[in-house]
Amino acid sequence: MLNAEIPARNAPLAAVAANFAFLQKENGCPKLILTTGRSGIASQSLIMSRKCSITGAKPVRGSKIHRRGLAKKKGGIGMHVTAVTARFFQPNLKTKRVWVPELKKFVTVKATARAFKTVSKNGAFRTLSEAGLIAKA
Repeated sequence: MLNAEIPARNAPLAAVAANFAFLQKENGCPKLILTTGRSGIASQSLIMSRKCSITGAKPVRGSKIHRRGLAKKKGGIGMHVTAVTARFFQPNLKTKRVWVPELKKFVTVKATARAFKTVSKNGAFRTLSEAGLIAKA
């Protein structure tokens, strides 16, 4: 998957960062996260972004409201908010191969379900070229 060598587990963090600096600069591509554990040994993990490549939809911060009680219109004394907990609303991402007739090939796209409806409606070439995923002819 990657064209670079995986560094030794006891390599210093600076050397690991120098070897994989090119991965962090690419927009919309895998990002390499460098961490050191309790032992001080550098380790790496590959993180894919949770972002739609067509619409740009990302996780949105929100809250879950916990309620207790019976609503007044149902004969109770009313609903009471007992807690508000922070959470993230994730986009409905799917990874699919989309056939582009103008290019006569498949293009792999990571996009939301709503974006794939847009591809069906407006056409694959037009939608993907407007998103900047393929070159305009």
